[in-house]
Amino acid sequence: MTIEIWVAIISGAVALTSATVGTYSAVLSARIQREMEVRRHRVRKEEEIENVMSRFREPFLRAAFELQTRIHNIVDTDFVPRVSGDGSHAEPGYVRSSTLFRLAQYFGWVEILRKSVQFLDLGDQERTRQLSDKLDRIGLAFAETSSYPESAVFRLYRDEQRALGELMIERTPGAARELQCMNYVQFVEELETNPTFSRWFGRLSGEIDALADASPGHLDRMVKVKDELSTLLAFLDPDGVRFPSIHPGDSLRD
Repeated sequence: MTIEIWVAIISGAVALTSATVGTYSAVLSARIQREMEVRRHRVRKEEEIENVMSRFREPFLRAAFELQTRIHNIVDTDFVPRVSGDGSHAEPGYVRSSTLFRLAQYFGWVEILRKSVQFLDLGDQERTRQLSDKLDRIGLAFAETSSYPESAVFRLYRDEQRALGELMIERTPGAARELQCMNYVQFVEELETNPTFSRWFGRLSGEIDALADASPGHLDRMVKVKDELSTLLAFLDPDGVRFPSIHPGDSLRD
C-alpha cells in the first residue's frame, strides 16, 4: 500500500478512536454529574432533617420523658390515690388534667415531627428506620387490643392518636411555618371550656379517675407503653445526658 493509503487508514483510526473516547467521556461525565446531584440532594436532605431534629429533639424528648415518668408513677408508686388525696394541689383535677396533657403532648410532638420531616421519610438511613420503628411500637402499644384485657386503660387507635396530636399543634407566633405544642395552661382552658376539644378526652378522663382503685390487668397497657418509651429515650439519649433512665422501684418527683 502507498504511504497515502496508510496515512488515510491511520487518520481514520485516530478519528474513530477520538470519537469513541469523546462519546465515552461524555457518557461518563453525565453519569458523574447525575451521581453528584444525587449525592448533593441526599446531603441537603440529611442536613434538613438534622436541622428539624435538632430543633425538636429536646421538646420531643421532654414530652416522651414526662409521659414515661407519669406512667411510671401511676404503675409503680400509687401516684393517683396518693396525690389525689393529699391536698397538695390547689386544682382538684390536677392528676386527671396533667396526665391527659402529658399524653396529648407526646402525640402532639410526634405529629409535629411527622409534618416537619415529611412523615419521618429520611431516605434509607438505618437510624431513621430504627426511630420510625420505635415510634410505631409505641403507637401499637396504645392501639393493640388482643394482648390486653378489656379493662386495660389508655386504648387509643391510630387515628385517635393522630387526632390528639393534631389538637395540640399550634403555629409559632411570627413564624407561620414553625409548629409548637400547646402548653399546659392552654390545654386546661380548652379542656374546661371547649366541648369540641374536650370530647376527645372524655373516655380517657374517666379511666384516669378510676386508676385510684385499679383492677387486675387495668394497667397492663400502661406498663407496655412505659417500656417502649424507655426504649425510645435510650435510643435518642443513650448516655442519659438529658434525662435519666427510669427503673422499677424508682421514686420520681412528678
